[in-house]
Formats: sequence, C-alpha cells, structure tokens
Amino acid sequence: MDQSRINQRGGGVGPFIHTSLNYERVSGISLNNAESLWLKILFGDVDIVVGVVYRKPDSILDDFTDDMNRILHSLHLERNSCIVTGDFNINMLSLDNRKQNFLHMTECYGLRQLINRPTRVTSTTSSLIDHIYTNISSYNIQSGCINVEIADHFPVYAIFEKFKSPASNKKYVTCRNFLHYSVQSFSDELMSEQWLDVYECFDANDAYNAFYKRFMEICDKHAPNEKRRVNSSVKKKSKTWITKAIKRSITKKHNLYDKVIKSNFEQNCLDKYKKYRNILTTVLRKAKQMHHDAQFERDKHNSKKTWNHINELLNKKSTSQNATKIQTLERKDTNGTSTNVTTPFEIANTFNDFFANIGINLASKIVDTNMEYNDYLGHRYEKSFFFLPVTFLEVKDVINTLEPKKACEYDDFSVLLLKDEKDFCM
Repeated sequence: MDQSRINQRGGGVGPFIHTSLNYERVSGISLNNAESLWLKILFGDVDIVVGVVYRKPDSILDDFTDDMNRILHSLHLERNSCIVTGDFNINMLSLDNRKQNFLHMTECYGLRQLINRPTRVTSTTSSLIDHIYTNISSYNIQSGCINVEIADHFPVYAIFEKFKSPASNKKYVTCRNFLHYSVQSFSDELMSEQWLDVYECFDANDAYNAFYKRFMEICDKHAPNEKRRVNSSVKKKSKTWITKAIKRSITKKHNLYDKVIKSNFEQNCLDKYKKYRNILTTVLRKAKQMHHDAQFERDKHNSKKTWNHINELLNKKSTSQNATKIQTLERKDTNGTSTNVTTPFEIANTFNDFFANIGINLASKIVDTNMEYNDYLGHRYEKSFFFLPVTFLEVKDVINTLEPKKACEYDDFSVLLLKDEKDFCM
C-alpha cells in the first residue's frame, strides 16, 4: 500500500503490513500540507488507526499543526488507539515555539512522542525530525533509532511487547519424517519382501496397484507421513553469496560507523570507516558476481532455471491480471444484423455459438478445387522415424535428475525414497 506524490518526482509514503494482519484503508482523511496515508488495523476486538506522514521542510509549520489537529479530532482518539509515524521535519531538539505548539497539540489528544535521540546526524548538525506518536499505554513499549549508513536518516522503531496478532488460519503440508530413517534397513525390507501379489497379476494396472500398496506400507514404516505447519509469512531467500566471513565484515563496518557517530565525525575515524566500507563494497560485488556466474554455469542446460536466475537479477515478478467482466457483447445473426446482449446467459451462448461454428465458417470461405489432400503432400518416407523402447538406464537417469525433496508428490511418493531405491524399483 502506498500514497505517491501527484505530478511530482520523489516523495510519497507507504507502510509495510504483515500478511497475518487484517487492515483497511481509511478514506476521506488527508493532510493538505503534507503527504499521508491512513489505515485501520483490525486487531481482534481492537481497531488501531495507523498514520504515515511526510511533511515537506519548506511547508508552513503552523498550517501543518492546524491540519493535524483537524485529522486527530476526526479520529476520536478518546476511544480509539492510534499510532502516527513518519518524517515530520520538526526538530524536537530545537527551542522553537512553533515546535512547542505542535507538541502541545498532540499531547492534548493523549499522544506521546517515543523517539528521544537524533535521527539525522551530520558532521556539523544533529536533529530529531522522525517521530512516532501513540496513545497506547497498556503495553511496555521499546523505542529508539538504529545507527545505519544506508540513508541520511536513521530508522526509528517502536516495539509493543505482548502485542500479538490474532491467530490466523493455520496451513499444513504433508511430508515424511526421516528422523529415524535408515537406507540400509529400508533396502533390506524391500529385498526381503516376496512381492507375490505383483508377480501373479496379469494386468499391468493391477500389478502396479499391488506394488504401490505394499511399497507405501514399507515407506510409512521407515519414514512415516506427518503434517507440518507452514509459516504463513513469506520469507525471501537469503543471499547465499554473503558468507559468515562477509557477515562479520559487515558487522565490523557497522561498528566503525558507530564510532564515527560517537566521535562526532572525527576525521581519523571517518577515513578509517570509508576505507573499510569501500573495500567491503568491492568484496560484496565480486562475491555476488561469482555466485551468479556459478548458477548460470550449473544450469546452462536448463532453460527454465536460467530464466529464473535472469528474472531474479532483474527483480521481475510474475503478475496476474484480473479478468475483465463483460457487460455487453455484440451478436450478429445469419442475416448480419447486429444486436447487443447483456445477460450472462446470452453472453455465454454468443461465445459458444462463435467457437462452435468457427470451423464451419472458415471452411465456407475456402474456394472449391479439384485437388485432393494428398496432392499437397511430398514423397512418403516409411522409415522416417522410430520410437526406441525405453531402457532401464534412461529411467535411472531421469530419477537421478529429480531433486531429493522430503515433501511428497501427488501420489504420496517421496523422491528421496525413490532415489535411494531406484535400482530395486526398476
């Protein structure tokens, strides 16, 4: 969800909301002198109004204060919980009377400002212009800002302890438990089985069904099926090229930046940090390049995985388009007269008539000729191609290419077990 700046570059606000939370956008609320987005999180029996705000530095603060006063009054905060956060560009470290007026206005609605450390620090100045306001007081709240160098503003945070979302619908998958699995024991039992029910069948389908039933019984004994809960949150794959050594280097870089902040940008500390940062940036780029080179080399014969790597590098995501509902459809009768149909029944019949008769209509437009169909064919080759019988080696090679997943396929076959006993199964 986002609120972009209209007809201008830059700006805009947007929150990230966990998939387990139910929410709705609050319409009819906007600031005239700033960019904002307001939503209501449906948190069990409690609704929490959340506002994200960006105020331009050159806007008039008194007008912004009046505007915020109007919005907060409309939210009825005497009976609703509220969290407002964003870049207000109001320095809470200054002694400006206009800042005091804004702070007094928020306090009148029971809102308290949680951030008390500078959120923007340079070699010559420090200011606290990123705020978090809330009227929630029934929870222990941890708040502050994080010293990072990725932007000129430090991220601010507020953690509401014991503030848990209501339980969502749990999702489960079926997979096999390999905790006590032994390849040797599994193989020995398969070899000791007589399989008479299979060999005595004269029908291939009956033989497979008998084999499948007994094979699955043995699988369930050595690696039983169980349901496991799936985490509803979607986690992005970790960047595998970032090794433990690189992670330690990143931590060291953050520590060096902390020293720069604490030394008030002392030149020696700053030079040391910049030198280490530049070296680490080069290492990260090289590690990433080597990682992707290895992926492309490994999957150079697999076009699907190659395109997956390309789309990942381009940050390209699959998009699904919603079907457009047809309200009106033009229909022509045998005389060529057009009429508009509007009911779902008539529209469906119009499509059915079109596709059912498209072959006949196209055939009626073909000019009559005395030629036969075989006149268009070339010389006949009786031995042009031949399907060779499938060999055990080919089946074995196909099984070897399968990824050894613990999850079961649609027929409850585990690829891991199949690969362990491919020689027996063939």
